Amino acid sequence: MTCIASNPDITGIGVRAAIYAQNLFSLLFAVRVFWDGRITRNELDAIDQQSSTIMITAFALLFSTIIQAYSPQGLSNVHVTVILNLSWMTSTNIFIYLLVYTHRRITAIKKQEADEKIAGGEKRRPFWLMLDEAKGILCQLTFWLGSCHLTLMAALGIWFWADPTFFKG
Repeated sequence: MTCIASNPDITGIGVRAAIYAQNLFSLLFAVRVFWDGRITRNELDAIDQQSSTIMITAFALLFSTIIQAYSPQGLSNVHVTVILNLSWMTSTNIFIYLLVYTHRRITAIKKQEADEKIAGGEKRRPFWLMLDEAKGILCQLTFWLGSCHLTLMAALGIWFWADPTFFKG
């Protein structure tokens, strides 16, 4: 009976426990933020920083996976599969951040429209102004970190499934 060689640097219990804990606390914090239905700027900033930190950890894990795949020791198919699954888990933080950011923006827009209606008549917002508000997300570092992480993760997944024999182990 052959066993898979352990690789604590990539899929050790400490690495997995840290990722599980980060994602669990991120989810719990998002639930707490949504609990009162109002998202403050400080809460949005906290989720932004939290998501950025988790994305940096996820990048380190993906880069170490790619580097170790080319090392003489190599990397087994099981380890790459675990890393891809952990990467999906860390990507949920970007979705949480986008959900919180979008909720805050929509709430702010609705409040502004209600204030304009009270102040003296309903005005339709020009389409280009709505596009400017949508572009706000493109200026966020967390959005770009998440996009790059998903791209790198997809590249690793395509590489893994296109040539699974490359990963020895």
